Amino acid sequence: MNRKQRRAVNKISANPSSASALPISSQMFAQAVQFHQSGRLAEAEETYHNVLRVDPTHAEAWSNLGLALRSRDDFDRAVAAYRRAIVLRPNYLEPHLNLIDVSQALGDREKAIFFTGRVVAIRPEIPEVHNNLGVLLQEQGRIPEAVVCYHDALRIRPEFADAYSNLGMALHELGRNDEAIEACNKAIHYKPGYAEAYSNLGGALRALGRHSEAIDAYRQAIEAKSSFAGAYSNLGMALTDLGQIDEAVEACRKACELKPGDPEALCNLGTALQKQSEVKEALATYRKAVVLKPGYASPYSNLGMGLHEENKFEEAIAALHYAIRLKPDYAEAISEYVQMRRHICDWADFETDQQRLFELIGEDKPVASFILLASSSSPHEQLVCAKQSISRMPVPAHAPFVHQREGRHDKIRVGYLSIDFRDHPVGRLMPEMFSRHDRNRFEISAYSYCPDDSGPTRQRLRAACDHFIDIREMSHVEAAELIHRDGIDILIDLTGRTLGARTEIMALRPAPVEVSFIGYPGTMGTSFIDYVIADPFLVPFDQQPFYTEKIVHLPDCYQPSDTSRVMANPPPTRADCGLPADGFVFCTFNNTYKITPPVFDSWMRILQQTPHSVLWLYCKTPQTIANLQREAEARGVSANRLVFTGFAQMEVFLARLNMANLFLDSTPYNAGATCNDALWAGLPVLTCVGETYVGRMAGSLLNAVGLPELVTKSLADYEAMAIRLANDPALYASLRQRLWTNRSTAPLFDMARYTRHLDAAFATMAERWRSGQAPAPFAVPVLAGA
Repeated sequence: MNRKQRRAVNKISANPSSASALPISSQMFAQAVQFHQSGRLAEAEETYHNVLRVDPTHAEAWSNLGLALRSRDDFDRAVAAYRRAIVLRPNYLEPHLNLIDVSQALGDREKAIFFTGRVVAIRPEIPEVHNNLGVLLQEQGRIPEAVVCYHDALRIRPEFADAYSNLGMALHELGRNDEAIEACNKAIHYKPGYAEAYSNLGGALRALGRHSEAIDAYRQAIEAKSSFAGAYSNLGMALTDLGQIDEAVEACRKACELKPGDPEALCNLGTALQKQSEVKEALATYRKAVVLKPGYASPYSNLGMGLHEENKFEEAIAALHYAIRLKPDYAEAISEYVQMRRHICDWADFETDQQRLFELIGEDKPVASFILLASSSSPHEQLVCAKQSISRMPVPAHAPFVHQREGRHDKIRVGYLSIDFRDHPVGRLMPEMFSRHDRNRFEISAYSYCPDDSGPTRQRLRAACDHFIDIREMSHVEAAELIHRDGIDILIDLTGRTLGARTEIMALRPAPVEVSFIGYPGTMGTSFIDYVIADPFLVPFDQQPFYTEKIVHLPDCYQPSDTSRVMANPPPTRADCGLPADGFVFCTFNNTYKITPPVFDSWMRILQQTPHSVLWLYCKTPQTIANLQREAEARGVSANRLVFTGFAQMEVFLARLNMANLFLDSTPYNAGATCNDALWAGLPVLTCVGETYVGRMAGSLLNAVGLPELVTKSLADYEAMAIRLANDPALYASLRQRLWTNRSTAPLFDMARYTRHLDAAFATMAERWRSGQAPAPFAVPVLAGA
């Protein structure tokens, strides 16, 4: 927001009013004023001193001497002169005004507020002074006091447009946006074409989700004042809300061009660039902002989030930590900071960090719901966090779409919406399922908003759909209008609230039935998604109170598979992977943020009970490796028993899995697609189930592949089973052989069976809607021939 700051004007006192002024001092004072007014400041200063030698009680001379000293930035002596004038005449207005100016120049807001308050006491009938005091208080974050000052100014002058504009901004900061809009409109009424009031109006409208109106207000501000950098910057953020990213970047660039050193404009430009997937340029922009204004927390926080996208976790942590130092209650930075520390397995304050997340949620502060999933959170806590998170999502204003129930199409039109139609765990699970949908009953469209990586997964996805549409350049509204024009009956969100999501498209309800599937492992906490695809083990029906979506059970497993996955040939050897030729190899290739101290404790106890075994882990950074090695040593296990690997192409990754003996799953956040990969590669997975969706994913897959004994219910049972398998070669060999056999017979990898059941689920959803029935939980029965 752009403050309309009303600053006091320094005024040279020309006529002495001191009763004791001597004739000679009066003559010298008049000469000094002439020097001062003509810009001969050195002569003026010397003459003021001469006046004061003759008459030390000459208040006007002291005040004007202060002005002369201020003009050459001699602040200390200027302040002393002003104070002397006030001592001589306590109600002398000009030195008080000048002390306000010096205090602001020195960055001493508290003193500026104090002296402005003195001016109010001396001349309460001047509305500008009340307005100026309000501005100072607002800059200090003392918003309720500022509101009182603006109201005082308006009682004195009801048509005072500046005070109305400032009042509107203050009310917006208090969350009283309807009142803020009223105040800004009054400012515009009394001062047509008032650019700052239009900009403040835009802020209040944007906060209420009235984004199109906010954009109009910002454009009117720009029309009134074409050089208004703040309005361009704010326009950029409003356009970002609507997904009009190219226009947003253009507006933010214009703001930076008009005001090159404005850190707020640079921060907004960085945000828009990040949404445009120009992460490197966004990072450079944030870095410029922090150099220009080191005390500004937002660019440090945004820098941390951008560095996260680049997997530069240590740098991200440093930036986020500094943002929190600058703004200790900065909820977005705190939650991201906790997540980044989990990525590098920095557990120094693990319990404190986790508790802080729950405190922020209890205070209704913004915490990304995804971050809570790796905490020991209950279904209820995840629901509360999801509702809070979705409530802050900016949803574009748009007339509701009309969906005709009768005579829509011969086939059910299914649309999949995702940022992950590429080489991504979600993208890799989809191609075979897409291709197996019954084309006599269904027409399949994919709506993609990720960059085209031109990889084989993208090509397979495109080939498996009837229509593949790139909506990356479209706004949220434009994308929703296209989906509606395409007549989609069931729109399926494969992304949820994960990085880069455009849930705003779903919020516009372009399809009559909307579904959450695969991409987000939990409830979305919103009313506009009707169903979530699950299975009886993953999300039992007794969990329905913790889901805003209606639970739909597929009979076997919630997750599709891809039976065309191949392993690198020739495969790597253990030596190639840095593994011992003999001995039992435990592995865990989950993302490191899923590793928690309790499960790592279990892994170390397992290693202690299985001589000659090693634990093979996937790590992205040297700091993560160092932290895990240190944690192992602290638990009495040599760091040499941990082996680390990095990223590999899918064929190589699958072949690597074959080098291990047992995949140790994490808890409370299980492996999902990674568990599927391991089982497809013939590697048994041992899991420990939890209460929530993320804690039951691997168990669902293991049941569907016919290995229920690898689904344990406590860490004690988990450890016992791992130790037993490592120390009993015959038992282990039989289990691994059973997995290889089940790969060709069990439901997990029977994609014809899986897709028939998913088609049945979609058909039921479509029929319920067409018959006017409200969404309700249901289970798909095992179909004949399945």
